[in-house]
Amino acid sequence: MGIHQSRSVNLTEVARSLKEEIELHASHKRLSRNLARSELIDVVGDRLLAMGAAQVTNNTLLIVHCYNLVKRFATKMEYLCDDESEGTGLSSYQVCEIVAFDTLYPDRYVPLTMHLWSRGDPHFESDEIEVRSTIRRVEQATEGRGTFYLRPKRDVPTTSQAEDQLLQFLLRESDSALVTSVIEEGQFIADGQLCSATDLIETTELPFGKMMFKYVPPGYLDEKLAMELAMFVQFGTRCITLTESKVPVTLVVTEYKQQESSVLREHGATLMAFLVNGHITDRDAVWPLIRDFHRVVDVIDVEQNHRADFNLSDFRVLTYDRLRLLTTLLEAVMYYETVITGQVRIDIPRITQDPHKGNHIRDFLLPPDTELAESA
Repeated sequence: MGIHQSRSVNLTEVARSLKEEIELHASHKRLSRNLARSELIDVVGDRLLAMGAAQVTNNTLLIVHCYNLVKRFATKMEYLCDDESEGTGLSSYQVCEIVAFDTLYPDRYVPLTMHLWSRGDPHFESDEIEVRSTIRRVEQATEGRGTFYLRPKRDVPTTSQAEDQLLQFLLRESDSALVTSVIEEGQFIADGQLCSATDLIETTELPFGKMMFKYVPPGYLDEKLAMELAMFVQFGTRCITLTESKVPVTLVVTEYKQQESSVLREHGATLMAFLVNGHITDRDAVWPLIRDFHRVVDVIDVEQNHRADFNLSDFRVLTYDRLRLLTTLLEAVMYYETVITGQVRIDIPRITQDPHKGNHIRDFLLPPDTELAESA
């Protein structure tokens, strides 16, 4: 309750929110002592995963999100490692979170697990193994239901060799359906030739087409009004294999075209691509993957904002296991707020296959019966 009430993982703030009839220092010391019960990491984590997994169906998206937990200029934390990718003077731990999302409940996500590790841990082998073991736990708890969607640490194109190795490792080792982003410098085998991901994306034919609709909140294109833009999506697939193991994967490429209109003066095409384990060429099998890939972005944004409410980087505990238990307890609070109380909700999805409801500006016309239904 302390984390929930204080909106913080800082033990002083947590202790203050409890308003116990003892000295604040005594409350803080008791909380710190309780965090030393490392056996609770698995007890609490396993129970949360079991509750969340019970809500997972074959159509559920299992969204894997990896990121760095940065602690600025810290020096005394156990196993805290310098992270050159985050800048000089910054150190971090690594975190892998997996949350569930089901289109039958489009306004919520379900936290499943939050796994923290350190590259300075004496038992550490690789990031790939840590992420794979986290996915494996969820696979076992869900009994193979759902499709995993994994994005790199940054939601922008990256040329990170380490992230390319991670994605290829997961595609090679995963037993469940898995969708991942594409690393620009990744290499694959196509038609017996070694090709870069960039070349494959540019040369993949796009024979299929669908309409999608992009909702733009107030403040982006207009300071006061929300808008909706129609996009024509062309897409296609390329059956390829991983370079080392010859594991079959499918490259899915989409091109989004927006028309010039009074709402959006700029127009043109945008390419997006992702990988799926196995070979898939049927249009009806590929389209749901494209549609759901956009929901992944919406869910990650909501989950990130939810976690940011607690300022996780403001933790002040000195031992590694205390921090691991603290993040597990934070996950329990987030589960409580999303699933039990419902106080955290996913807002309007940005890109959908059907027009968004509501009275806002559009750069396309709705059928008359639709307009009448919305205005009624």
